[in-house]
Amino acid sequence: MTRHISILALPLSLWFVCCVFNEVALSQEQSKEWKDSTGRFQIEATLEGVEGEVAVLSRADGKTIRVPISRLRQSDQEYVMSFRKKQQNSVPDVKSKKKRAKDTNVPLDQVLARPANVSFANEPLSTCIEKISEQHSINSAFLINPKRDRNPTWAHTEITYQSTNETLEEALSSILSPLSLEWSNFHGVLVIAADKDLVSSTRVYLVKQARFVKDFDFRNIVKFIFENVAKTSWEKGDGRLAPVYPDFLVIYQTPSAHREIEKLQDVALPPAIARKTGFDARNPLSKEISVSFADTPLNEAIEEIAEKSNVRISLDTKQLAASSLAEQQYITLSLQNVRAESVLTLVLLPLDLYYFKDKSVIQVRSKSYAYQHPITVAHDISGIHGDGYNPADHVQRLLEDFIETDTWSHGGGNGTISLIPPSQLSITNAEHVQIAIKQLLQELRNSAR
Repeated sequence: MTRHISILALPLSLWFVCCVFNEVALSQEQSKEWKDSTGRFQIEATLEGVEGEVAVLSRADGKTIRVPISRLRQSDQEYVMSFRKKQQNSVPDVKSKKKRAKDTNVPLDQVLARPANVSFANEPLSTCIEKISEQHSINSAFLINPKRDRNPTWAHTEITYQSTNETLEEALSSILSPLSLEWSNFHGVLVIAADKDLVSSTRVYLVKQARFVKDFDFRNIVKFIFENVAKTSWEKGDGRLAPVYPDFLVIYQTPSAHREIEKLQDVALPPAIARKTGFDARNPLSKEISVSFADTPLNEAIEEIAEKSNVRISLDTKQLAASSLAEQQYITLSLQNVRAESVLTLVLLPLDLYYFKDKSVIQVRSKSYAYQHPITVAHDISGIHGDGYNPADHVQRLLEDFIETDTWSHGGGNGTISLIPPSQLSITNAEHVQIAIKQLLQELRNSAR
């Protein structure tokens, strides 16, 4: 049996839709008066371009407005159609293409803070995201878990939305939140997911002087976050929070909840564990690459990532054969100038695969196989703040509550933790769980410095 991971137009086989589009060439049109079909809307502007069925108008003050062509008066519709015909027959504007190529290097965080300037009238969500990606020169991807969302009809939900003074971040939240969709900045890629587990994460927050509460006390801080950020998620157990005294909070939450927390005064990611950018010689997967997979077999996609990042990547086919991924996988994915580690993760994550560095080789393994073959590792917990009474017990509870909670013995799994005095924990669990534990302990240790 084969499984095809195809494009959004085929919802039953959807996996990824990632896109970077070229800018429509700028026109040299003169400013003119525009009216809508009712005659009530009137504006003086220049026709800057056409995006699908939307006319892009530029006012004298520099503000860009997008108006559905069907809403314009007949004479203006004919003007736009004439412009589009000339545009299709013209030579592409080399200058504007060069400018767009430069714009793609702008960090996504900065792009998200820019004005959205988007307008949609009964358009499918997939089309809206494509247009946003084109307009703002960003990579985007729908990340789908086929086990939980076999028929993602939400991708075809019609969207009507007109931004006013919102930033792109605010516009995305306004569009996606009513559909219960999450979006995140995944190393420069705008990732959208219906399965919150695919994009939720654990972060360590530094809390020094929380002015958003009257008294600086961890109990007050925790209470405030519980009552004001994603309230229902804490009640359902989807969100988790634990204090690490004296200055830190460990929080597992969705991207939208993390964004709310980050906006609170004096709560931030510690500088020691800020997200890394740029090329890191110690991490060959930090190199930026471009890929364009179209129904590409998984092994061939892995080979191309390896070749373009100049690193050896080993795909354990024996593990795949022993797991639920015995059938061949096909990938459709297109990204430009994205870190190789992000590309590899986007390919592997929905397949329940993971990778790690083993000397000079990147090993790709199956999570389901790893669950069946746990390993035991001794983890150093020295230098990590505890609760002042039993630091080892505190760290143990932290790991069990925040990392793969259903894999531990109290959650029905086979994972165990025992103390090796004075400052080590002997942990038995799956290999990828051990990797996550090592990363969290290192973040806590770095934060405590």
